[in-house]
Amino acid sequence: MSKKRRDEDEFDNELRVYRGVIPWSVAEYDWVLATFDKRKLKNENLRLPEEFAEYKEEFETLKGQELENIKDMILFADIFHQRYSKKLEYDAHSYRFNQINNFLITHEDELIQLELIYVKEERKHVDPQLMKALCTMMYDEEDFDESSEWIGNTFSYEDVIAQTKIRSKTKKADAGPKDPQMGFKGLIPWSKDEFNWVMTEHAKRLLDKNEKDVLADEYLPLKIQMQRQMGKNIDNFDTLTLLNEIFHERYSNRIEAMAHFFRYRSIFMFVDEYKDQLIKEGLVDSASGDLSMEPELIESLCILPYSLRETEKTDDKKHAFSYKQVVAKAKSLRSARLN
Repeated sequence: MSKKRRDEDEFDNELRVYRGVIPWSVAEYDWVLATFDKRKLKNENLRLPEEFAEYKEEFETLKGQELENIKDMILFADIFHQRYSKKLEYDAHSYRFNQINNFLITHEDELIQLELIYVKEERKHVDPQLMKALCTMMYDEEDFDESSEWIGNTFSYEDVIAQTKIRSKTKKADAGPKDPQMGFKGLIPWSKDEFNWVMTEHAKRLLDKNEKDVLADEYLPLKIQMQRQMGKNIDNFDTLTLLNEIFHERYSNRIEAMAHFFRYRSIFMFVDEYKDQLIKEGLVDSASGDLSMEPELIESLCILPYSLRETEKTDDKKHAFSYKQVVAKAKSLRSARLN
């Protein structure tokens, strides 16, 4: 796998984490809390997790309640690492766990007034539908730390309350796709016309220096955050952020926008990986010096779901196009048009 592709995959994963694309479950949230309560009693002496390494000297100077808070953070990190061995799952679920707790603390007074937090048998309880919303919703608002540095996205209070009411009363949902995972499995089809529109729009806006500068400033905190976590620069970062903007402007449903953004990138990664075979099949033309996809190939890549494929370095599987399925579909479409 090329460095460019690895960087783009890591960029996708970071977006999925910080936008809340990967859902969780109330059962898992409850399990983490129960496990924490049990292990807290053991007073374990845990090593500092790798993600906290840069704060080691700062932690060593803490005392009293601040030190206890750090010990709790380390214990939670250890619980998540043991529960979720894959980095993407660990990042997504631990980030969501913190967002849920921050939301419940920040809005406790309002949630009590709405009876979404209530006392029963001398214990605080959270409304089940509110918890389901917090475990599955995407994040809408940017989140900043005390020094005004961007640290990701977080829940919109208004959206959470609206979603909770919908779940509690009517069970109706907004129009459009509702499960974020559908997009990453290729279950939300696209169209050849929309693909061509995005290509044209992207090429046009790449020439707009003013927008380029504005986006560079807007996405700088994310770029710094990702460079810190990955320990390197990210190839094509500016190109990817512009595409992200285009898709979210084009599609008001966020899940649909992310699905088509992911498919658009998957199309080009597929062509890059199989270009030699596709040229021999007559589905890609390289006569002009640039790769040009035949309409039937584009249409096939816009509608087919992804298959599970093993990654090169691990036994993990990821969703991606099946070469055989794509070629068979493209040839079928070509045959139908010729006949």
